[in-house]
Amino acid sequence: MAGITVPTVDQFNELEKRVETLESAIKAASTSAPSPAVETPASAPVEAPKPIETPTVEATTLSLVPNAQVTTGDWKDGVWVADDTARISVISNAALAIGQTATLPDGTTRTIKNLEGFSEKTSVTFDGAKLDPSKVAGKAVVFTVPKLEGATTAPAANDSSVKNTVGKIYINLGMGAGADQVIPGTSGTNYELPSEAEIKRAKEHGFDEFRIGFIMGRVFKSANSTEMYKGNDTKGRPYTSDRMLQVGKLCKKYGATIMWDNHVYAYFPSNGASGKSKFGSSGYTAEMYANHWYALIQHLKSDPDTWAATTRFDLCNEPYDCDEATMIKMYQAVINRCAEISEDKIFVLNGTKYSSTRNWVANNPNFHTITHPRGKQYIEFSGHLYLDAGADGYYEGDVISASEGVTFETVGTKRIEGFANWLKTHGFNGNIGENLVTGSLTNLMKGERQLLKYCVENGINVYLFGMGDWFGKGNAHNIELNASNSSIDNSAMLALAKEMTAYAKTKG
Repeated sequence: MAGITVPTVDQFNELEKRVETLESAIKAASTSAPSPAVETPASAPVEAPKPIETPTVEATTLSLVPNAQVTTGDWKDGVWVADDTARISVISNAALAIGQTATLPDGTTRTIKNLEGFSEKTSVTFDGAKLDPSKVAGKAVVFTVPKLEGATTAPAANDSSVKNTVGKIYINLGMGAGADQVIPGTSGTNYELPSEAEIKRAKEHGFDEFRIGFIMGRVFKSANSTEMYKGNDTKGRPYTSDRMLQVGKLCKKYGATIMWDNHVYAYFPSNGASGKSKFGSSGYTAEMYANHWYALIQHLKSDPDTWAATTRFDLCNEPYDCDEATMIKMYQAVINRCAEISEDKIFVLNGTKYSSTRNWVANNPNFHTITHPRGKQYIEFSGHLYLDAGADGYYEGDVISASEGVTFETVGTKRIEGFANWLKTHGFNGNIGENLVTGSLTNLMKGERQLLKYCVENGINVYLFGMGDWFGKGNAHNIELNASNSSIDNSAMLALAKEMTAYAKTKG
């Protein structure tokens, strides 16, 4: 066929020799190469089993006070009395567990046998004999609980972190408690909380926090109900509950904070109302009082600006004719009920007999037994201090009481001395909720200067009384009165207030 070349015999023989040579070379290479070594893994040494480590749980303490409002046939002020079981009712807390121990106010240490939760309350059953309410009620039960990661414990009573180191000069602002004989009253006619103009002026004077008075009976319709007056009244004016939120927003706007002052003198609906009920009576029990504050705090929390501006709740202004035991029970009931929702806010407690600092120790010897479940830094005691002879704020000349053994320079510091020492002894913060020297009282102003300086340097806030258009031109307690707008000249007091406010800010 065309295109095919047929090799000769000699060519075949030559090709065969080449193939044989190649096969010999391949065979030689395969037999001379060493076989790769196969590694056998060494057996791992057998370790002895390690002992199981038991984690160390850091412990801390949790102070809870029996719920005073839990008082029925089976309970007395949060202590079980129905049978011989040792049981108390406290604010619910996730740290509590069966098997933990607690030191009770009667001096015994007991173990938790059982826990029963009821919403915000928990029934704690201990081992041992029946508890005596007279030895346990109204006092802190100290539980030993595990410290949770990231949790902090309340400072001890003498912990320096509890105490304020610098006092500030503040002001009572507005007339929200005016005409308290008219309930609920009309805003702008019978009373008025601070306006935007007043808030702005107060800030310009240097006051950063305001004690703002209101009347609980203008917030709630009855003693045994938490139904509020809300919206506008028949004259189209907002009720107190709504005005409080408006004021809260304005304070937040201008960078001011608020201490809400329930200005009722230990009566509901108010001190001036007909048919009023005294604190601790069947007409206004500790439970009713606590429920009102609980509902009001929830209302204030409903507006973020108002809640952010709020620092303190002054639970009752000047309970002048309630005994100490009654006020302790009333105050403790509010704290027990409201501590779980109050966050970082402080409960401010006025003393009996008009809360006078001059007689604080004699009138309130057991107030230090009032407790807050998270520590003493959430309680602040408030005394009222005026420099006139009667120590009541009704100045009758530039004079001092000869029998008091003081000078014009020392009258103020002498009157605060017992109160200040009482605070230090018991590890609490305090404030002066009302104070002012009225008119051109040159000599008493010397004592006022020394008093304010002492308060700044000893961590005691002062709320001067007061300021606001509703104080009027004839009210000697209106710090803005001067020779150009009134026959009363408080310009020296306002100048001193500005000076001391600035001084406090330089201290911290």
